[in-house]
Amino acid sequence: MTDDLDIVYRVEHDNVHRLLEALNRLDAVVFGDPRRLRFKFDHLNNTGHHLNQTMAGRIDALGSIGVKRKLVFEDLIRDTQEVEAFGVSFRILDLDRLIEVKTEMGRPRDKLAVMELEAIRRNLNVVLP
Repeated sequence: MTDDLDIVYRVEHDNVHRLLEALNRLDAVVFGDPRRLRFKFDHLNNTGHHLNQTMAGRIDALGSIGVKRKLVFEDLIRDTQEVEAFGVSFRILDLDRLIEVKTEMGRPRDKLAVMELEAIRRNLNVVLP
């Protein structure tokens, strides 16, 4: 488990406005900035990473992910599954794609996450009598 929620969003005019509205409702400010600045439309209307501290915790709004290949929403959507939690339906990366992305990132915390995710995958593939 991590201490934040990563959201990969479609960089498209109306969608960026919806994201900005959601972040404003959560009283989001730029993570780690003591001035408590807020992202504006032009800040979010790109494939960069936008780290937010909100009243619901840390939310990273990502216009793309990956190191070698910048993967955008459209590249990832086919590798997601719809889930429901707390009465809300949303899409999450499937386990194989998440492992692929974390492996590419290669940071120490991602390497640990890959080990955990691979253990989860192994446990999911166990056939019980």
